Amino acid sequence: MLATLANKPRLTVAEKKSYFKFFLINKPVGKINTRKIEVGYDTAVDAGIYTFTFAKTGAVVKARYTFTYRFIKNKWLITCHHSSRMPEDN
Repeated sequence: MLATLANKPRLTVAEKKSYFKFFLINKPVGKINTRKIEVGYDTAVDAGIYTFTFAKTGAVVKARYTFTYRFIKNKWLITCHHSSRMPEDN
């Protein structure tokens, strides 16, 4: 996982949990600004721009994202998550 507010990849389950614990503490609310979804037989790609507003701090972060999914056992599961702050926001 390449997360919005992290400078290093989060590869293990423990690293991903640690990131989301940090991320969720500021009570984010997300809004998708634009997106394009392409669906194949058992895969899908969702890419676009979203904005997070953090209720606890008032910070607003605009980011680009790409999620890939695979349909496994009747569920769409995320296989890759990339999200990065927009360059003009740095």
